[in-house]
Amino acid sequence: MKCTSHPFNTLENYKYADVITFYNGQWLLSKHKERTSWETQGGHIEQGETPFEAAKRELYEESGAIEFDIEPLCDYSLVGMFNWKDVSGNSQVYIATVYSLDAIPQQSEIEKICLFDTLPEDLTYPEVTSEIMPLVLEWLVKNTEDEMPKYIVREITPADYPKLDDFLCHAIFIPEGGEHPAYDVIFQSEIYVYVKDFGGKNDCGVVAEIKSQLVGAAWARIIPAYGNIDDKTPKLAISTLPEYRGKGIGTDLMSSLFVLLKERGYVRTSLSVQQDNPAVRFYKRLGYVVTDEKKDHAGHDDFIMVKNLQSE
Repeated sequence: MKCTSHPFNTLENYKYADVITFYNGQWLLSKHKERTSWETQGGHIEQGETPFEAAKRELYEESGAIEFDIEPLCDYSLVGMFNWKDVSGNSQVYIATVYSLDAIPQQSEIEKICLFDTLPEDLTYPEVTSEIMPLVLEWLVKNTEDEMPKYIVREITPADYPKLDDFLCHAIFIPEGGEHPAYDVIFQSEIYVYVKDFGGKNDCGVVAEIKSQLVGAAWARIIPAYGNIDDKTPKLAISTLPEYRGKGIGTDLMSSLFVLLKERGYVRTSLSVQQDNPAVRFYKRLGYVVTDEKKDHAGHDDFIMVKNLQSE
């Protein structure tokens, strides 16, 4: 095979989408069920997909990645045969930093994943890897320089309470292509109940902080809100600033809040989420299960989800 790299988005008629993936500073490679070698994630672009959509799908299907940053790297053109098949075609290559992994989907062609400090010799497509390696190394140097500042997660304090209004606004789910509503939508009674007069004896929460700036919050309280289970089950809300999403902060916030809730003697917590919100998968990974389906005050189809805190 002959592989030639090109600047990103300069080719046409893309056939493939590839992803170079890192997790905790290591290469994340996948092993196909029918091969003994290791490979990056990627594959054919399905009908109706963009290369970017295909890259994200392949990354999840071939590694189980659910929280990640992904950005363009380059294009390449491929000419030649692989396993006696013509694999010639153009590809867009992306590079991903993964923050959270789930189980590899059962229908996946991948047997397992593995982390490497350096690339192994037994690669499935060495011609492609060697061609784009200089671009990957350039990205690694820049990524090290631009590494996200470290954050801390701590219990919420009264000084943080006024910020919950802003986080409540950021928590509103916006479907793809939709516009964010005006800020004052949070003052609707059905929404504002999540933060109004926060600080009561049944209220608790945690925040994520970077250099004294709050970048995320998760809180729970027993309130007569939509989807309330009973007067002993706190309802949970979580929000991070848009620029800090997909970096593992949400997982850390939730884990810390679960500990706090257990310390206060709660046995379960609930939440409501629109059924088409991608966060549903995030909540399920954290142990929430769907217990009911209802329409919210705006007519959206919601799941009511509950997590048993005593099962951990």
